[in-house]
Amino acid sequence: MRSRGFATALVAVLVGLSACASLKNGSELEPGDAGDASANGRDPRDGAVDPLADGGVDGRASRDAALEPSDAQTVDSGPTIRRVFVTSDRFTGALAMAADTTATQIVARIDAKCQSAANAETLGGTWKAWISASDGSTTVHAIDHVGQRGPFYRLDGKIAFVRLYDSGNLAPLADRLLTEKRTLLVEGDYDAARVWTGTGLAGRVTGSTCQAGGRSWRYSASDGIGTSGHPLDQGITGEWTISGSGACDTQRRLYCFED
Repeated sequence: MRSRGFATALVAVLVGLSACASLKNGSELEPGDAGDASANGRDPRDGAVDPLADGGVDGRASRDAALEPSDAQTVDSGPTIRRVFVTSDRFTGALAMAADTTATQIVARIDAKCQSAANAETLGGTWKAWISASDGSTTVHAIDHVGQRGPFYRLDGKIAFVRLYDSGNLAPLADRLLTEKRTLLVEGDYDAARVWTGTGLAGRVTGSTCQAGGRSWRYSASDGIGTSGHPLDQGITGEWTISGSGACDTQRRLYCFED
């Protein structure tokens, strides 16, 4: 009888110890572990799940959501679209002012005419004139000022230049240009469509830039000469930049390229 009572007591002690162990293990679980374990079948004590290792709600890796903003912008942004137009306004050869003493200042003054035309039509962007100039000691060449980049598009989205420079010379104009007002120049406006450039076939300054005192684009008298191009001469290599010259008192347009 005594041995049976002893065995019964021993069993009770062991059952009690097992219950305490279960309670101890259960108290170490986080409140949400039990639900997580039932949902995914994992031991709730396996540790945290790496959010970048599992697929998202839509089946894509959650890693996509971890892209930096700059990465997403790079992926989503398309190629830069640069535009070109010819001004509706026309100017004499005195495109710069007396205060513009350096070639850089002269060109900047002419750039401002392009920017003003673009701003008036809310085109946005930064615009540069296709113009070459000299101050007697330094020179700005149009090909360096605008650059050899491309393609450039008309304001209606049609291609104007696949590239500006091709095999040592300026490339041909793919299609006649629009003004900043999106007006198409037509054959009847052939003479009135001419553009001051001071720029030859290689994109560099010519000797005819309506000079006064050795500085370009400061003269508007009939005895001065400036190189001009023609925006209706598409398909002919370089004639858009040099198709002749004109007296500096005549009215010419400007080419404006988006930077």
